[in-house]
Amino acid sequence: MLGFIKSIFYICLVLLGLLIAGVIFLVFFVNPNQYKAEIINNIQNSTGRSLVIAGKMQWTFYPMLGIKVNDLKLGNPPSFPKTDFLSVKDADISVAFRPLLNGQIQVDKIILNYLKLDLIKNASGQVNWQNHVSTSNHRVETQNVASPQKDNNNFFKLALLTIGEVDLKDSSIVYEDEKQNKKIILDQLQLKSKNIALNKFFPIETSFMIKTNKISKPISITLNANMLVNMDKLRLQGLDAKTNQYHWAGWLEINFLKKDLAALNGYLSFSGKNGAFQGIDLYYYSNLADAMINQTEPTRQDTHQTPFDSIQGTLDIQDGIVNNHDLFIHAQRINASGQGTVNLVNQALDYQISLQRLTNGTQVKSRGPVIPLLVTGTISDPKIRPDWTSITVTEIKSQIKEKIEKHKDQIPESIQRGLQNLLRN
Repeated sequence: MLGFIKSIFYICLVLLGLLIAGVIFLVFFVNPNQYKAEIINNIQNSTGRSLVIAGKMQWTFYPMLGIKVNDLKLGNPPSFPKTDFLSVKDADISVAFRPLLNGQIQVDKIILNYLKLDLIKNASGQVNWQNHVSTSNHRVETQNVASPQKDNNNFFKLALLTIGEVDLKDSSIVYEDEKQNKKIILDQLQLKSKNIALNKFFPIETSFMIKTNKISKPISITLNANMLVNMDKLRLQGLDAKTNQYHWAGWLEINFLKKDLAALNGYLSFSGKNGAFQGIDLYYYSNLADAMINQTEPTRQDTHQTPFDSIQGTLDIQDGIVNNHDLFIHAQRINASGQGTVNLVNQALDYQISLQRLTNGTQVKSRGPVIPLLVTGTISDPKIRPDWTSITVTEIKSQIKEKIEKHKDQIPESIQRGLQNLLRN
């Protein structure tokens, strides 16, 4: 019996030695560069995309089996511009060898330096991140995309994938929608994460500059959160993000089973200092109300923005519809509160803002009646108008109040009580 155990032990040692010898032979005697042409041809045949590996490829052996690639460029599908879909200056990827024997993919690290990714949606609705070539006959595939469904086999394979570390440095992602004339650029992108796996929260830390053809100045963003990914959703929990003037906190979730912005859910609190609220000039409407009350011509032009000292509120997002009931803006000689909904799916606005003017001086007081503003239309083209009916009623009530106070000795008490009840309604 003892001899049998020894035999098994020696056999295991021999197998382990052969395994180690095989890995050593692979790393030290097989040059990955000799397979460049074969890799490039396979990519071309299966995707229709050109692949260029200008730099050297080399194995890494310690502490994990991996490969380093320099100056890699992957082209667009044939129907798109002859530019790079993806380029990477330095890529370093390593995989634990032993779990591979059990069908598990345990990635130790993915380090990418100077990655550039160009995502394009052309005028006909085709996108360059999908495969447009059939592997059987090289014909262009149609872009009819079925609704997302679970694939238990693929899900099982993904569930066996774990990534120990991801480090993305000095990278950029560009998204261009030619049909809607929209361009979004994430520049100076840094991203770090670790212990990545499906159905488990893992930390993510990122920073980038966002630029679009719809805004005049780039926005700097830093974000920290715990992320959960499964086949149905992506969730950011404990989200903490900062932009140029704003601070956001809460959670966000994207439902993969729904399309576009209807997939968005979450709850966020936000605050900001020394910025500008875009889309509405509260000073313009303050001046307009004064002109109406005093029966004079308005003297201010609409700048479509309101510089503020501070802003705060919360956003409750359900299926792409944002509900807000506690917006508060403090600006020079102005306080404003707001409530209503913003439908991100159809871009519709249904919002009300109450504008209170303030006096100058050390003792700040309310000046004049509250001015109610109705905000409708769309996010890109908001329609803002004072609620003249409410303003007129408020002004009439104010004048009646002054008359009662001025002539209360001449008005019977029963009539005063009746007028007071009328003013409260």
